[in-house]
Amino acid sequence: KNALVFTAYEMLAGGVSLSIAGLVKGESLKDFQTASPSSWFWFWYLVIFGSMIAYSAYLWLVSHAPVALTATYAYVNPVIAVTLGALFRDERITRNYAIGGLIVIVGVVIVVLSERRSDAFKSV
Repeated sequence: KNALVFTAYEMLAGGVSLSIAGLVKGESLKDFQTASPSSWFWFWYLVIFGSMIAYSAYLWLVSHAPVALTATYAYVNPVIAVTLGALFRDERITRNYAIGGLIVIVGVVIVVLSERRSDAFKSV
């Protein structure tokens, strides 16, 4: 079956489940009515770019790139998110964030280089 369709059902079920949990915990539906245009913009931005487009790109990558390379996205995404937060929202990057980000980047570089080296040995 189509992985994208399955994922859409999965995200829909998760969204409904979390909405119900929020209502049970006392979240109000008034929050939807009082949300600012900026909040709605960023909500739809995350739905379209953060979920639909990003996951479609990930599925394409899974079928066109080595698994080790594809798996690195999960490690790089938080580093990119923190960096974008610092650039566009004036969020503070602490020393621990910077060290953690550097460790992640070095780890990803090692994976990518070892994947290339492995491919080079296979072609010989």
